[in-house]
Amino acid sequence: QDVVKIRMGRDKLSEQLATLKKQRVNLETELLSLVDLQPGPALGRPVTVTPETSVLKLVDLYPLALANRQELSLMRTKIAKMERMIAMAEIMIRPGLTRNDAVYPDKALLQAGSAGMTPSFRISMSPTRGKGLPQNAWFGSRDGYLRETQRKLEALRADLADARARTRLMVHTGWFDLDKAQRERSLFKHRLLELARTSLQVSTREYESGKVSFADVIASYTGWLDVNLAGERRDSDVGIARIELERRIGTPLP
Repeated sequence: QDVVKIRMGRDKLSEQLATLKKQRVNLETELLSLVDLQPGPALGRPVTVTPETSVLKLVDLYPLALANRQELSLMRTKIAKMERMIAMAEIMIRPGLTRNDAVYPDKALLQAGSAGMTPSFRISMSPTRGKGLPQNAWFGSRDGYLRETQRKLEALRADLADARARTRLMVHTGWFDLDKAQRERSLFKHRLLELARTSLQVSTREYESGKVSFADVIASYTGWLDVNLAGERRDSDVGIARIELERRIGTPLP
């Protein structure tokens, strides 16, 4: 019966190994597509890198993300551009404070009464201007465009505030994922792996003394192998979480 169980487990592992080989081919094809290469070139084995496990303070990551995130920089650039556009439009559309378009010259003595030398008002009028209209006939015709642009600027500033809030949320969730991956790595690497190794040693000695069956030894060995593989998987999870946090912040982590 023990031999049958071992054979069943071996067949399952063989099938999982075949699946992993197919997944490796898929990953190689995806990597080749990322670097714009045709399928065919063989990829070398990846370099084993020990993940960085330094503890990062969340309060230090917020200003780093707000200053370096590319999406926020783009929105700030758009706001600055629109502010300059509005400033130029105000100069072009609205009169300055010293143009005096609605003020008459200070010639009261020369214009008053029947002895006035110059008329107080225009005595002729161009066809494009009616009686009583201001001298600058088209003043204010584009003021609606200016007000609309100002409303767009206010909306863009509100979008920036919303993006800043969403950036803080993204940084917090990314930091949580990294902290979780580091804690799980520490659990598997420093505690569970040692316990699984001790269990395997005890089972081996008891099998040699005839106290346990061979299936129990295989189960202990399989448990040690699973914990070891899970620890290596946690190394990968720490690296992935760290890279994802760097992507959300927009700059390498300190």
